[in-house]
Amino acid sequence: MANMESRPSVGLGTDIRFESEDLTGFALALDNQVLHLSIFSHKNSGNRPGHISRIQRFSHRRRFRS
Repeated sequence: MANMESRPSVGLGTDIRFESEDLTGFALALDNQVLHLSIFSHKNSGNRPGHISRIQRFSHRRRFRS
């Protein structure tokens, strides 16, 4: 099961981020339809112990909104 966070995107739609032991990803949704989806496997990250995804959680990102 993946942990998921969703927030209004900077433009239109909803920005969704998720992470599990095996996968990390993000999506952009608008009107209950996924417009863009990217998924990355942790298993292909060079088998480095303690590898941490470079995709940041919403709470850790800088906000450039005015």
